[in-house]
Amino acid sequence: MIILRGGWHLLKDLIYRQLHDRIVESILASILGGMVVKEGARKRLTELERNRFLDEAWPQINEKITRLGLPSEELLNSRSHG
Repeated sequence: MIILRGGWHLLKDLIYRQLHDRIVESILASILGGMVVKEGARKRLTELERNRFLDEAWPQINEKITRLGLPSEELLNSRSHG
């Protein structure tokens, strides 16, 4: 049981640290004299980035697309305007 005396930000920090530690453990290995990147680390990091995009960024992007009434054909055929 977690008692939230210090506020929600403390719980978020704890969760972030635990997730960060798990991610680091999944991509790095400790060897004598240092650390090495584990096989499959690039795939794991890409998977994490993809999931984060779909969970955090995409809902906001999709909401804006809907709000602006942009048809999918226009989005798929659009060019960068930079």
